[in-house]
Amino acid sequence: MKISLTRNQQVVPFYFAAPISKLVAENKFLLQETNKYLIITNQTSYDRYYEKLRLAIGNEFNQFWYVCPNGQQSANLAEFSSVLAYCEEMELRSSISVIAFGDEGVSRLAGFFASLYLGGVSLIDIPTTLMGLEISLLHQVALNHQRNLDILATQQTVSAIFFEARFLQDNQLSELQEGFSCWLQLAVTLDSVFYDLLKEQFPTRKELEIKSVVPYVTSYLNLIETSNKVKSDGLARYFGSEFQLAITLNSTEESMSSNSLAIGLSFSLLISAKYMGASLDLDGWFKWLADLNYDLNLPESWFITDLLAKLTQNDLGKKTILMVLLDSFGKLKQVAVPVLTVAEAIEEYQLIKK
Repeated sequence: MKISLTRNQQVVPFYFAAPISKLVAENKFLLQETNKYLIITNQTSYDRYYEKLRLAIGNEFNQFWYVCPNGQQSANLAEFSSVLAYCEEMELRSSISVIAFGDEGVSRLAGFFASLYLGGVSLIDIPTTLMGLEISLLHQVALNHQRNLDILATQQTVSAIFFEARFLQDNQLSELQEGFSCWLQLAVTLDSVFYDLLKEQFPTRKELEIKSVVPYVTSYLNLIETSNKVKSDGLARYFGSEFQLAITLNSTEESMSSNSLAIGLSFSLLISAKYMGASLDLDGWFKWLADLNYDLNLPESWFITDLLAKLTQNDLGKKTILMVLLDSFGKLKQVAVPVLTVAEAIEEYQLIKK
């Protein structure tokens, strides 16, 4: 199946619902721009699928494989410098294309690299996780710098995106949860029908682990296109992200990454009901996420003042915190919420989850 996406005034073909070998074989013309391919992948994807992708690309192309760490550990300037050093070592100074094959970190690193190397080279995305797919579908990629997330950003130019849903069968539950949170973020803010469908089709962790997402990809793509085109709907990308960022910056635990957006969404729903009068089934929401095996608890050692400091960018003297919330009509609004109200809501959230 093919869907045409518009990114930076460029039409990007998105192919899915078939094995990667078939997808590549049927679209070999996309590989004809050069005979040298730098394939950036993470260790897990390399160990599982190296032979499969190597054969799919074919021996007529020179393949140069760069293997980076799993997850966010590869989305930084140090790894970017390592890729540059590898290209210099392999004398890849002209006429190359990049294939991003792997998780979120790979999609970020390869997209950032391809946009800058030699003034920009072509990129084909082959994500192996839901979060990797999420990054591939966005028109911007970013690297992390120390504790500042997504601070180094650039526009991404993609020749094509290939997605084999069966890759997800090998994903760990935490990888599925992290990507599925992004689906929830758009569904809960933009499309109640899609939200109800996800709740019906993925009621527990079992379905999340074994059920294909292919039948729902088109609906999700439509939500992404909506959030990209309409300014007010674009706020959906920020719903829950303020609290997610505060959690991420306050934590050194890798396990928090798969749950941070789900926690951020939960907190934003709670404060939307408390402060904006939004009509929400919070009990149903918390039960569903518990059934999906999300860990929504904040560590007991965390202090409310620490989270507030992160939310206010370490300036507790601020009177308000700018947040994206749902109002009583179910519409997204950017609202300046009093710090005291946020503190009370954090305390209430911790009590709910205990």
